[in-house]
Amino acid sequence: VGIATPNQVRHVIQSVRSAIKPTTGIEFHTHNDTGCCIANALEALESGATHIDTCVLGIGERNGITPLGGFLARMYTCDKEIVKKK
Repeated sequence: VGIATPNQVRHVIQSVRSAIKPTTGIEFHTHNDTGCCIANALEALESGATHIDTCVLGIGERNGITPLGGFLARMYTCDKEIVKKK
């Protein structure tokens, strides 16, 4: 259920990152039950996640998962050059 806050996501991702090899990827999957999925996905990346599950137009079970368009727009406002390089 998508009820985590960005602070909770940071804590979990950092805890997992500290317990695994630096070369091991971390995939993050979130739902949008409380409207925080884009913020949580961005926090997951900033905290050490390497992959974010997204979907087109937020379509998915219940309230959907992180919408690709909104997530890219948020990433672009944070760091245009990183998004352009990808």
